[in-house]
Amino acid sequence: MIFKDQYDPSLGRKSVFTICITVSVSVSILLMYVEQLSSFPWLQPYQISGDFVRRTMIAGCLILYFFRLQITVWIFQKRLWTWFETITISILMTFVLFVFAKAGGNKKTDSANILKGLR
Repeated sequence: MIFKDQYDPSLGRKSVFTICITVSVSVSILLMYVEQLSSFPWLQPYQISGDFVRRTMIAGCLILYFFRLQITVWIFQKRLWTWFETITISILMTFVLFVFAKAGGNKKTDSANILKGLR
């Protein structure tokens, strides 16, 4: 095995990763629910303004995935983390989570018709 006998808590590296993912999820949710970003004008082009129900479901999925990711990182991964891995995965996951929120949250749907179809 490649990581045999390489147990290391990697507290600093995992903490950097956790901070990056926390910021990414927080900013994505902020962009979903803040209607006027007057205090952050540079974020206005990235605002997510789709259907409210859809945005809420996407936010719930982001939060659920955040907790699942933290359990995996802090409980199940006992091996050594390198700084290269930490930086690469932090950038990649930040991008993936934002694209998920942007693509899923901007979709315009008619929630009333969807809910009627489920009955």
